[in-house]
Amino acid sequence: MKNIGQYKKWVYLILTAFLTVSCVDHNTSSKYYIRNNSNQKIILIIQDTIRLEAGDFNMEKFNARWGVPMPPLFSGDSVIITYNDTVSITHYRVEEQGLLQNIWDEKSWKGGRVDDYEYLYEYIITDADYEEALNW
Repeated sequence: MKNIGQYKKWVYLILTAFLTVSCVDHNTSSKYYIRNNSNQKIILIIQDTIRLEAGDFNMEKFNARWGVPMPPLFSGDSVIITYNDTVSITHYRVEEQGLLQNIWDEKSWKGGRVDDYEYLYEYIITDADYEEALNW
């Protein structure tokens, strides 16, 4: 009889532990980086102004239980990118603008799923983008 009582306690403990672990509601998180890998000082005007020195980055984070949105995370119809306070280029939310990369185009963002509950996306601004702005 003693073994049956002990057996019931172990079954109860194992079931409780299993149910506790299996009922965890996981949040999905995503991080969206805009990286300045150019040698230029950059100002992005989206909804707010984002200033990025050479080598800096801006990161936005999003958490949800139902998944994550594709980049970009911000809304609007245009983003103005100014290099060194002198050269500007506007990225519009259109299908085809003819730029090397467009901050509105999800294909211009690198990254994706890291694991079951985390996503990471990066938009990387390079000196080639600066050269394109000079010639635009």
